[in-house]
Amino acid sequence: MSWSFSLVIVLFGQRVGVLISRNWVAVLVDSPDVCGAFCVWLTKEKGGRQWLSGRFLSAKWDVAELLVKRSEIVKKDLLKFGTAV
Repeated sequence: MSWSFSLVIVLFGQRVGVLISRNWVAVLVDSPDVCGAFCVWLTKEKGGRQWLSGRFLSAKWDVAELLVKRSEIVKKDLLKFGTAV
């Protein structure tokens, strides 16, 4: 008997709404509900948001607008951090 499976790893970088003050004190500027709801949106469709994998995202962005800009984001490889030498 042989087993066959594929593993897909999806990674999202998200700004969670925490700022560090001058005194190095974390200040929560957004409701945790915003971050939680965005995480649910990202993961609720099986394979539906993989095009956002490896990109920097903010929970405060309008997801409808993000979907409209999907082809531009993918084509221009936007929302990624990189280093050029």
